[in-house]
Amino acid sequence: MAPAHDRALPYLAQDALSGVPLAVVAVALGALAVLTILMGWLGRKGKLKPNPLFGIRTRRTLSDPEEWYRVHREIAPWAYAAGAAVLGGVVAVLLVSDGALQSAILIAVAVVYVLLICLAVWRLQRSSASG
Repeated sequence: MAPAHDRALPYLAQDALSGVPLAVVAVALGALAVLTILMGWLGRKGKLKPNPLFGIRTRRTLSDPEEWYRVHREIAPWAYAAGAAVLGGVVAVLLVSDGALQSAILIAVAVVYVLLICLAVWRLQRSSASG
């Protein structure tokens, strides 16, 4: 009979990530975390200039430099939290040797990251619409 986690989570990887695949995942997520934290830090300091590649790029932020700086200044704490969540996930995946648990951690990290960034943008849109 298969272990309980095999029956409960049949869609998750059963073999643990190790070696090169684990290194690739760790480096990619580490880079995402660093870039997200860097976006927050530069945005908070007002040093992230409007550009088409890096930052929160909406019609409003790209068309109005003042809005660009305001959004990036206000999103900084959310970016720090999202980056920290990803870094925590990287550490957790490196410490766990069960494939299903590694997969669950990666899925949870992705969901938390997207939710934090989307919630931050949504809150900013609501505050600028009511203000």
